[in-house]
Amino acid sequence: MTFPLFTGLGRAVFVAAGLLASPVLAQTVPGADPYEPQLRRCQTSIAQQPSASRDIASDLLTMPGLPVPVQVRATGCLATAQQMLGDSTQAAATTERLLALLQTPGLPPLVRNGGRLQAAALLQQGGQLTRALKLLEQIQADAQRSGDTVAQIGALAGIALMRGDALDDSEGALHYFRQAIALAEQLQRPPAQADMMLYYNYGYALLMLKRYDEADAAFDRATGVAVKLTNQDLFLHRIASHRGEIQRAGGHAERAEPMLQKALYWQQADGDPQGAAVTLQRLARLRLDQGRAKDALVYAEQAQTLSERSRFVAEIRNGLDLISEIHAALGNADAAAHYAQQARAMDRDKARAETLVSLAKLQADAARKLPPIADTGAARADNAGRIAIGLALVLALGVALAILYRRRQRREAERSLLDPLTGLLNRPEAERRMQALFAAPSRDKREADGRCALLLVDVDGFKELNARYGHAAGDRALLALAGCLRESCDAGDLIARWGSEEFLVVRADTSAAAAFALAAHLRGAVERLRVEAGQGELLPLTVSVGAAPFPLFRRPDARLQDTVALAECAVQAAGHAGGNAWAGLWGTPGDVAVTPQQVLADPVRARAQGWVLLDGSDPLLWTRAFAAPDVQRT
Repeated sequence: MTFPLFTGLGRAVFVAAGLLASPVLAQTVPGADPYEPQLRRCQTSIAQQPSASRDIASDLLTMPGLPVPVQVRATGCLATAQQMLGDSTQAAATTERLLALLQTPGLPPLVRNGGRLQAAALLQQGGQLTRALKLLEQIQADAQRSGDTVAQIGALAGIALMRGDALDDSEGALHYFRQAIALAEQLQRPPAQADMMLYYNYGYALLMLKRYDEADAAFDRATGVAVKLTNQDLFLHRIASHRGEIQRAGGHAERAEPMLQKALYWQQADGDPQGAAVTLQRLARLRLDQGRAKDALVYAEQAQTLSERSRFVAEIRNGLDLISEIHAALGNADAAAHYAQQARAMDRDKARAETLVSLAKLQADAARKLPPIADTGAARADNAGRIAIGLALVLALGVALAILYRRRQRREAERSLLDPLTGLLNRPEAERRMQALFAAPSRDKREADGRCALLLVDVDGFKELNARYGHAAGDRALLALAGCLRESCDAGDLIARWGSEEFLVVRADTSAAAAFALAAHLRGAVERLRVEAGQGELLPLTVSVGAAPFPLFRRPDARLQDTVALAECAVQAAGHAGGNAWAGLWGTPGDVAVTPQQVLADPVRARAQGWVLLDGSDPLLWTRAFAAPDVQRT
């Protein structure tokens, strides 16, 4: 299992983002000025001293004759402080009071949208994603009706995140995200918390793609803004935790350990229970990587206790997966099954279908109504009061979609269909589908050579690549290769991750010539890939491709394992040629009284007997490979 990186920490940023509208509200809300100093203190203390914000908001709300706009802001601040302190029950009750206040007629638009954003964040933290999305739809509709430039930032980011989630177009999502950042940077304003959060969430999007170097760069930009502001220690320590996780995922335990321990010390001492829960989970993952499963369990159980006490829904769910995996590593099968069952029970969310419909509506509305990017120079003054809401909407949409992304991945993993890194089919599911495919009759009986082609694609020198560039670079290589296979194959082809560095492609009803052409095409497509190794260096990524048919000969006793063995034999031949090569083997038509095992014993002799066709990127590839004493016969 891959530990999900987009955790509740991102949601806490979203909560704080809801407060970003507060500083500008006093400029436009009549009667707010007498209360502005307390409201500002409530807002600026929320990240560093949520208990102080809770007390300020509580004192404000006891004052008689408090204007409704001030009540909205104070109630939102109170609910957010309660949530950050881990008092989810009180936060939920205060959120309901906030929602009631937002129904007051005549509220200024900035107050209403700021309150909606905070309420949406709080509802989402409490697991009420459908209600949260409805509020976000209202905010989006209001922003579109207003026609202001800054609202485009929210729409662009919303489209980006929807493409990444609903359309599985992660690269396209990043394109829109970068547009949102570029537009925000054109505003040319002093360092602001909204900018820090935009970079922060962009970093999360990259983390979900396991693009660790780019994510680290985004967090670096977020840090660069945060250090110029006051009261940002909470987010700076959370960024430190994220960077520690990046080091862990890259195989650098010695770097990850001090970063995570330092972040945890601050989070436990200075009252960041949600940050502490996730950092504890990351330390548990680190111990598991080190083969110290008992120590991992101690950290994981501490995180789970903290998450359950504070009702951090996502952290509870992630913790169940983690504890189940640790018990499996310890050999405690019953305990592992128990926690896995609890995790599945949490996933039974009746609102999933409704949520996905809401997301589809959000995407359609944004795509249909998004106006062209305007000249921000003339609009800066008019839009100053809307900047915070526009950028906060980015975070609101981002967090909601990230949760759905994570839930969808868990559902697929639960059904044991997908490889968690690449998103391709895993080997057991690929075998099941091949058995079904091979059992079906050919769709083209007229084509004598029409059979299914099975191609194995093996990364050349993958262990050496990992050793030289690190596991994070290896993961990027596998992700790039998976994407290349998707783009290079037909829609009806079966594509799967077959092993650690081996992939499978199956094409139905094809010929030897077409199968060999596909093998050559895949080899060339991978050779043209450009995958960053870090520090400006590119990974030397090539593959060896082997192709074989099912069945080798048209007989009723044909077996899948024989075709796999033949394809592996072809991969060995391509690898023996030095890699970056392909090799193909195909049984000749007609009745041949020979077994696949005889072909495997000596493919060159089988060709001489007229039993099979052999081909490859080098005409002498097969002859050289099977004349060598070190070639492994299957």
